This record gives sequence, C-alpha cells and structure tokens, in this order.
Amino acid sequence: MASYSYSISGLSISILPIFLLFLVLARHVFSRGRKRDDYGPCRTRPMNTMPWGAPVVTAPHKFASAESFFEIRTILLILLCAIGLTFAVALPGCSSESAQSLYDQGMERLAAGNPKGAIVYLKNALEKKPSLGAAHLGLGDAYMQLGKLNSAESEYKAAVEQNAAGKEKVLLNLARIALMQQQPDKAAEHAQALIEANPDSNATAAAYEVLGSVALFNKDFNASQGNYTRSLELKPESEAAAYGLAAVAFQQGDESKTRTLLGEVLAMKPSHRKALQLQAALATQERNSETALAANQALCNLNPPDTRGCFVAGLLLMDNGEFDEARQIADSLLKNSSGKAEGQRLQGILLYRKKDYEAAAVALERSYKLAPTPETSFYLGLTYFANQKLDTSVSHFQRVLDAAPAFVTARIYKAVAFLRQLRLDEAQAEAERAVQEAPDNAHAHLVLGSAYMANGKLDKGMEEMEHALEIQPGMVDAQIKRGIILANQGMLDEAEQSLEEAVRNDKDNLPTRLMLFSFLIKRGEHQRAYDLMSDALTGTEDDAKVYNAQAIARLSQEQRDEAMELLARAKEAAPGDTSAYMTRARIFLAEGNKEDAKKEYEELLQKTPDHLPAILQYASLLSLTGETDAATGMLEKAKSSGEPAVFRMLAAALYEQGSKDEALAVLEEGLSHRPSHEALLIQAGRYRLAQGDLDGALTNFSRLEAVNYLQGISMKAAAYLAAGNREKALEEARRAPLLDPDSADGYAVLASTQARLGQVDEALQTLREGWAKDPGKLGMLVKIGDLELSAGRAEEAAASYQKAITIDDGFVPALVSMGMLHEQNQEFEPAMEFYRKALQKDPGNVPALNNLAYICASGHGDAAESLQLALRAYQQDPSAPLILDTLGISLLANDRTGQAVTVLEKAAAQLGDNPTIQYHLARAYHDNGDIQAAKDRITRALELGEFPEQAKAEDLAASIAAKDRG
Repeated sequence: MASYSYSISGLSISILPIFLLFLVLARHVFSRGRKRDDYGPCRTRPMNTMPWGAPVVTAPHKFASAESFFEIRTILLILLCAIGLTFAVALPGCSSESAQSLYDQGMERLAAGNPKGAIVYLKNALEKKPSLGAAHLGLGDAYMQLGKLNSAESEYKAAVEQNAAGKEKVLLNLARIALMQQQPDKAAEHAQALIEANPDSNATAAAYEVLGSVALFNKDFNASQGNYTRSLELKPESEAAAYGLAAVAFQQGDESKTRTLLGEVLAMKPSHRKALQLQAALATQERNSETALAANQALCNLNPPDTRGCFVAGLLLMDNGEFDEARQIADSLLKNSSGKAEGQRLQGILLYRKKDYEAAAVALERSYKLAPTPETSFYLGLTYFANQKLDTSVSHFQRVLDAAPAFVTARIYKAVAFLRQLRLDEAQAEAERAVQEAPDNAHAHLVLGSAYMANGKLDKGMEEMEHALEIQPGMVDAQIKRGIILANQGMLDEAEQSLEEAVRNDKDNLPTRLMLFSFLIKRGEHQRAYDLMSDALTGTEDDAKVYNAQAIARLSQEQRDEAMELLARAKEAAPGDTSAYMTRARIFLAEGNKEDAKKEYEELLQKTPDHLPAILQYASLLSLTGETDAATGMLEKAKSSGEPAVFRMLAAALYEQGSKDEALAVLEEGLSHRPSHEALLIQAGRYRLAQGDLDGALTNFSRLEAVNYLQGISMKAAAYLAAGNREKALEEARRAPLLDPDSADGYAVLASTQARLGQVDEALQTLREGWAKDPGKLGMLVKIGDLELSAGRAEEAAASYQKAITIDDGFVPALVSMGMLHEQNQEFEPAMEFYRKALQKDPGNVPALNNLAYICASGHGDAAESLQLALRAYQQDPSAPLILDTLGISLLANDRTGQAVTVLEKAAAQLGDNPTIQYHLARAYHDNGDIQAAKDRITRALELGEFPEQAKAEDLAASIAAKDRG
C-alpha cells in the first residue's frame, strides 16, 4: 500500500470526538498519578535499599512507583487505540478517492511544474487502477521533466502496451530519449514508426526533426538537411528544425549560411538557448569578439542562466578591460549554487589577470574541488607558473595533458617551466612532442629552439627559430631570440636587423622596443636609441620607462641637463616608478651632490617605504658620509624583509664599528631566514675566523658545503690555512676533484690551495689536468694565466688569456685579466680598452669597474668617469676594502677630500697592513689640511715595505717634512 500524507483539513470530522476522548482519559490518568505521588514531580524520593542491601537513590521522576509504571502502560494503550481509531476513520475517507481523481490531481501538479508531486498521485492512481494507461503517460512526462530518462522510457512503453491515447506523443518522446542516450538507430526507429502511423501531423514534423538530428549525429549532412527541411514544410514555425539546419551548415563549415539561419531562429525566439550557444561558438571561431560577447551575455541573462555562457562572457569582458563587469558576473555565479565552480574559476582568472597570483590560486583551487576540470587545471598551471612555483605549475599542466594529450598550449608551458628549472632534457622532450603534435605551431618551434640552445645545440636552435618565423613571420619572440643568438655569435648587424623587425611587427610592444634600445646603446648608437624611444610615448604611465631610456641615451652623450629633465618627466608620468629616482640619485652622487641624492632617496622611500634597493643604496650613502647610526637604523628596520643583502650590509657596518659580536648575531639572524644562503654563511665564517674561532668558522663552512660542496671545501681549506694547519688544508682541498673527476671546478679548488702553500708548479699541473678533463671551462685558462702572472711569467700568462679570448672574444674573466696584465706593465691605454670591453659584455663586473676607475683616478683618464665607475662598484660591494680604496682616491681626484678621508679610513680599518691604502689615506689627510695625521699615515705606509706607489709616497713624506722644517 502506498503511503499517504494528509493535511488537517483532509481529516474526517468524525476523528475529533476520538481525540477529545483521548484527552479526557489522559487527563484522568495524570491527575490520579499526581495524587498518589506524595513527593511531587520534581523531588527525590527517600533512599531505599535493594533486596541485596545496596542503597539506591531513585531518579527525580513523577512515575517512579510501580503504580506509575502501570499508568504508563495504560496511557500507551490508550494512545495506540486513539491512533488506530484515527486511521480507521481517516482511511476510508481517503480510500474513497477515485483513481480518476488522483490522476487529475497528479496532472494538475505536473502542469504546475511540480513533477515530484505529480509522480506520487499518478502512482497512487495506478495502484487503484493498474489499467489506467494515461497515468503511465503522465508519469513518463514527469520523469522526462526530472531528466530520469530510463524511468520515462519504461512508463512510455507501458502506455503503449496499454494502448493509451497519445501514441504519437509517446513515440516522439521515446525517439527523443533514445537520441539523448546517444542511441541514434533506436531514435530513428521510433521516429519512423510515428511517420508511418500519421505522415502529416505536427508530431510527424517533430519526428522528421528527430531524423534530422540522427543524420547530423552520423554526419550524413544531406540526409540531415532533407529531414529538417521536411519538418519545416510540415511546421514552418518549428524553431528546433530551423536550428537544426543552422547546425548542419556549421558542421559543413558554411559560416555565412550558419549566420543567416541562426538569425532566423533568434528572430522567432531570441532566448533560444542552443541557437545562442551556436552563435557564440561561430563568433569565437570567426574571432568576432563583439558578437561572441553579446551571445554569451544573452545566455547568461536566461532564466535559469547558462553558467558556461556567463563564464565565457566574463572572460571576454576581461579581454576588453572591463574587469568590474567581469567581477559582477563572477559574484552572480557564486550566488547561484549551480554556478559556484564557474564563479570561483572566473574569479581566479580575474585575479590572475590582475597579477594577484596568491589569491588567484586560492579561488582556482576552490573551483577545482567543486569541479575538477582540465580547464581549471590549465589556469592553475598558468597561475603557479606566473608565481614562479614551477613544480606545482608542471603538475597542473600534466593534469591537463592526462585528460587532453593533444592540448599543445599546456605542453608548451610545461616545456618552458622545465627550461626555467634548467631541466633541459625534459624541456627538449616536451617541446619536441609539441612540435610533433602541432607542426604548424610557431610557439612550439620557438620553445624547441630555446631548449636546443640551452642544451648547446645552437645550430638546431637557430633552425627552429627560423622555422617559427616561417610559420608566423611577425612572431616577435622568435625575432628577439634570433637577434640574441646572432649578437652572441658576433653578427651584430644581422642581430640589429632581427630586433628592428621585431619592433616593426609589434610597434606597441614596449619591452621589445626597450630590448632594441639596449642593443643600440651597447653598440654606441646613442642617438638612434634616443630616436627609437621617441615614437613610444603614449600618454600613459608607461611613458616613465620611455623617459628613463631616453635619459640613459642622453647621459651616454654627456647631455646631463637634458637627462635630468627627462628623468623629472618620468617621475611625473609615473610617481610610483622607482627608476627615475634611483638614476637621479646616482647622478647627484657622481657629482658629489650628496644632499640632492639624499632627497631623491627620501622622496622615493616616502612613496615606496619597502623599496629594498633604495634602502640599501641610501644606507650606503649614509655610511659613506659618516652617518653610521642613521645607516644602521635604516638597515635594522629593513631586517623585516628577510633579504640577505640587508643582514650582510648591517653586519659589515657593525663589524666595522667594532661591534663584532653584534655583527655575528645579525648574520645568524639572517641565516634563520635563509639557512642555506651562501654569502651569509661565508661572511659569518670569515668573521669567526678573524676572531680566532676556527671551529665556529668550520661549522659555517660545513653548512656551506651542504649547499655548494666546492665552495664549502674551498672555504674550509682557506680556514685551515689561516689557522696555520697546512696539512689539513691540503687534505681538505684534495677532496674537491674526487667528488666530480670529470669537472674542472674541483681541480681549481685544489690548485688554489696549492698556490697559497707556494706549490706553484703543482698548482699549474693541477689546473692543466682539470682543463684537459673539461676543456669547455675557459675559466681554467684564466686561472692558469693568473698563476703564471703571479710567478712572474707574464708572457705565458698573456698566452693563456689570449687563448681564452680566441675561443670566446666576449669571455669577461679573460678580458679583465688581460687588462690587469697590461695595467701591471704600466700599459694603461690597452688596459683600459680591455676593461671597457669587459663592461660592454657585463656592465656590473666589479673588478673591471674598480680597476678602470683606479686608472682614471690615477691621472690616466677622466676624473668624473672615475667617480661614476667607483660608485657603481661600491654599490655592488660596499664593504670590500679595495673598492673603498678606489672610491677614496676617485673622491680625491674630484677634490672631495672630506668624503675621501671618511671612505679611506674605512678601508684602512679593514686592511691596516696595506701600504697603498695607508699612503692614499695620508694623501687625503694632507689635502684636507690634517698634516699631523698625514705624517703618521705616510710613516706607517713606508714602514710596511715596498709597494707600487712607493716613490709617490716618499715624495709626499718629503713634502710633509719640508713643511715641518719651514
């Protein structure tokens, strides 16, 4: 018997006396119970004793006595009797309802959009009258509305077996169910039966529509078109058949016909869901973003909304820069329970486009939990890729490829992620597969070319770049990389041509233009570089980058005033852009205008208080001018950044002030943030070693070895040497080549230790052995040359340097060493030439900057250039005493004696036994008017032994003595 549900209004009025009788009886029993309960309903009874003598306290309950239990049973019996009587009275009233009445109520609910309620009544009708075929038909319709196709099919078949009226509708629905279940043959069978039964009805028109869909499913386009056309002949207003013809045209690739037919469908019914979906697909295929957006917005505005349409509309709005509108769609989807996954995904992509990668990842991960689609995995891959979380990025791209192996874009990104991780073989394998799957994809060839180049296969890399440009002649990335390859091969004209082509193909691409600008600056074509940027002004914040570039060109042309004006414009264009402030500060510093330099740093730090490069440079400036407390105060505040450079600079400042324990504490604090940072470990180890703490130093260097085994072994060997333990130093160094016998690096470590022990011939033999094992390491030739030079064999040294330059004329260490050789021989012009060549390749090379500045300050070049070069070297390594020495004499050469004294005092504090630094400090004191201090320092310098500038030092001593006599 089916269960029924009743409202109170459905009960027979005869039930009420029974309820009243039940209430009277209950009241009577309860009242009797209360009279017999002497203790009341809420009081505990006295303690009793169980038969075995154990005391028990009864619960505070009004039915605690045996008589109360009898009353409970009585009440329960009364209650059961009442319920039974209620149903006895009620059920006859219900059972008297006829099957027809139940059927009518079920159909009313179906018409009202309540298929679940309809199913209850229709099933009850069939229980009363199993032969009611119309009820089976109604149940079939109800199940169809709920999407329960198998149940609907069973009910329709039952209706047919009972010869229910509406056979045409049953056959049509059976055909549609079969079509939805992707059973085209069964669908065609039902549709054909309908046509044979009645060839001219509206249902027959729908049957031809089904046959059209079956033929379209089977890609029989002619049959499909014929059946849809026949359907329209029978029923011209059929939107479904008209849509079917549009779908056929789309499948046949006839975009114009598809567009026309869709227009007719949407004219009949503007909210036709499938027609709007096809219109969106067609517009996307034609790259008609405006129509695609309109179609997807229309889908999104339907009731219920098409969540996919909303999502795509949001993407298209983002492409138009309408981020607020896209966010509104995302918010709307999030409020709709069926659209939460799309809402989270759209929100994640919006945050990704705004470069808020952390928040984007959170939203996309939520979307993936709700609906783990390959599309979401792809966007997660992009987000983690942009946030430099490459391992996670690769995992998500692999998820995409597991679901869709032919999705080439995911494979290309995966290959690029491998490239960035220097997993070169894996990158090459992925890129090769991408090219196999999509041989006409220019980006796949570009990435494969990059992988080949990273693996040293330059010819194959260039071949892939050329292939990418053949497929997509205007491909900017390929032209840029091709230009870089050509430049590295010394084909500068061809490289310039390739970069210019890249700019022509993408005139609005500022990074490409800036790359060509840098190339022209390096080639010395300063005016061309300036003119190139003149065409890039757009009236936006990007103009700051343009003005900055033009300022660099003007500085290269020694047009200082115009450069400063351009930098001022850059600050106006983008007040938050830091480059202009930093450049102006460097210019002021080079001119000795420390006050204006300070103003630039202060203005910048007011706008961006956490700008670390500005903090470090400003702290260096304060330290340089003797404002050590202010410098250390700034650095103390900057420690919260956790950046190693802050801890290193602060430790150096404290160490220089004599607070050696505090300096070590700062370095250990830095290591708590970055336990494996090599420079922090080295600096801490050196400070401990200087304090005589060999064990502490070795602990730091052992930690270093775990990160960089060669560097760690080298520093441990040096520590043993400093402690006078020569045997232990050599024992340690001999481990290096054993760890990787085929690499030259280990041999270099051993040779360095041998050289420090005075074993020059053994060291040279070790270096040559390493070079033979690993001839690709040109640095070994430079080390051989350096060792030859230290042994006084200048010609052999020059031959080694030249050999490296012959193999690679841009190898900076060889260029710097050749410059040092010429400088040692007092051949200043060729020395300066080699240093300049090195700086063209590596503008931040500290030895080249320092040595070139020293030559210029010594009267063999421009004093102003000397100070610029020395400041650049100092900003990269502000604690190195030799760099401080060069900066000091550069300041002297520019008549800035007070600052020179401050800087040289710092250098002398670190290298008190260096006679050259003592002599330079004596000069600074002398020029600053402190003759007694100058006399003390020059005496100290001459006591320390011979040095290159000894003759000049003796002249200064004589001059001071003459003043004393006078």
